[in-house]
Amino acid sequence: WYLNPEPTFILDAGENIYGYYYAVDQDSSGMADPTSNLTLENMVTLNPMDEGTWYFHGLPVDNDFTSIDSLALTFQFNMRTSAVGITSPTHPDNEEYYDNSNILFNLEELPGIDDYYYIFDQDSSTVPTDTSGSYLSSNSLILPNIPEGTYWLHVVAVDNVGFIGQNISHYQINIGSQPLPDEITLYATSAEIFPGDTFTIGIIAAIPESEDITSFNISLNLCPSIVEFTGITIGQTINDLEWISEINQDSCAVLFGAAGSNSLEGQVTLLEIDIAVPWDAEADTQIVAITSAMFNEDTTQITIQNGIIEIILISPDYGDVSLNGNVTAYDASLILQYLVELIDLEPQQSINADVTLDNTISGLDASIILQYSVDLIDELPYGDGMFFASGNISMDDQFIVAGQTIEIPLHLSDGSNIFSFEGNISFDPDHLTYDEIIWSQLVDHFVIEVNQENGEIMAAGAGTIPDGEEGEFATLLFTVNNNFDADATTVTVQNLRWNEEPVMMDVASATLSSPLAIDKFDIPIKYSLSQAYPNPFNPVTTLSFAIPVDSEVFLSVYNLQGREVAALIDGKLDAGYHSVIWNADNHASGMYFVKMQ
Repeated sequence: WYLNPEPTFILDAGENIYGYYYAVDQDSSGMADPTSNLTLENMVTLNPMDEGTWYFHGLPVDNDFTSIDSLALTFQFNMRTSAVGITSPTHPDNEEYYDNSNILFNLEELPGIDDYYYIFDQDSSTVPTDTSGSYLSSNSLILPNIPEGTYWLHVVAVDNVGFIGQNISHYQINIGSQPLPDEITLYATSAEIFPGDTFTIGIIAAIPESEDITSFNISLNLCPSIVEFTGITIGQTINDLEWISEINQDSCAVLFGAAGSNSLEGQVTLLEIDIAVPWDAEADTQIVAITSAMFNEDTTQITIQNGIIEIILISPDYGDVSLNGNVTAYDASLILQYLVELIDLEPQQSINADVTLDNTISGLDASIILQYSVDLIDELPYGDGMFFASGNISMDDQFIVAGQTIEIPLHLSDGSNIFSFEGNISFDPDHLTYDEIIWSQLVDHFVIEVNQENGEIMAAGAGTIPDGEEGEFATLLFTVNNNFDADATTVTVQNLRWNEEPVMMDVASATLSSPLAIDKFDIPIKYSLSQAYPNPFNPVTTLSFAIPVDSEVFLSVYNLQGREVAALIDGKLDAGYHSVIWNADNHASGMYFVKMQ
């Protein structure tokens, strides 16, 4: 990416070239032709370009102005004309005041744009240059021990050919306490939000030090027109002061009164109002109106400011989740990362991601983008509704012991037309430690993202070829914690969604039981053979199995060549849970298989 809006190109197709036809557009497959611009020079400087990904197409001509198609070429170049983005994880809101005097700034970084000049001062309009600014070769900046006050960071970017950007970024931060007004100020916060967003509006009072406020009454007008008011919460400070309070909401009107023995001080959030914007909302504004207010018994010395909710529409660029002007497999990957909560998406990214137009972001959107990136789909959005899917997941119960590594297969049956999946797997981290998921060959062509936190595994995948073949979909690997002493623990698959079908809540579960906790009179409901424990082993391991009825049981061990190397059980056993020890002292090291009939 480059910052010079007037790029220069050197044209050199060899000797005996008289000139060049050239064209500039945003079509990677475009070409120059005799109707395009003509230059007889070997250098072209373009007029100022807009931001985006562009293509320069050149076509040499001889002295008869005959085009030499074999020497035609296309050169991609990426223009950045807007100011560099600035964020601060330590001071994220430029309207808030922070006690933290150590500031961390993160600057937007693009390939080719990773150097900057900056100035940090208390003037909102400063312009840094290569002579007045400080040079920064990193996209992170730490400024420690900043005194109280309001400051601005001013930044201009530099690309890797040394061109300094023409647009300046200004980021405001406030250190210390917000200055209090001379009289009580009561205001509703404002917001710019997007269709599909949720947001919280605050009703805030700024109390001068000269006031001793122990009660208030306020009334609001919250008639829903372009947004939905989904909830009202009393401010935390009111609860912390142990005030009594009441809310009465009747249609559009909200009446709120509170009182206590401890005084309100400084800036206090009285109410928080939750707002939801429908996906189909149009661009519009709505007022959060404070219709009256009384602090103690005074209604005069109060400044009231209403809040404004503005809905902003975004023009979609379907499929371009990374916002780089192209649609690639990487855009699909970002959707999957979002679904497993590895990243957040900005409003523009969310709009671009919904390529199936169902007002949700799903694994199917990632699949459609993948298909588009390899020309299986011609255009985006793609909402023809032909992606019905089905499939059942089942799991098997097992015996476990402390320290054991266990495998829990997820069996797929009755599957059809599965282009994507997303779902959660829950377990008790006090009992099990998650190791990994091994995906089967059924989905080895899928792009898959996994995130695990606090006993919940989130997984999402998408591919270009539908799956549905019956078999093992995936295998979960866990280690049983060394301190495991419970009778049993459970691993559950939840919130599973194929394509954009309805979410299935409780899909399947496996009960992992300790053999010591099984009553000898318990009867299993199906035949099962558990994993050997320990495994790997040297030279002794235990094999556990269950039979639901009295049966003739044959339990044998085979080597990799399929030869039987040990017959452990050959006879009739009662229904129940059984185990047998195999001593492999006389057998070579390697892999063996156990078969029960």
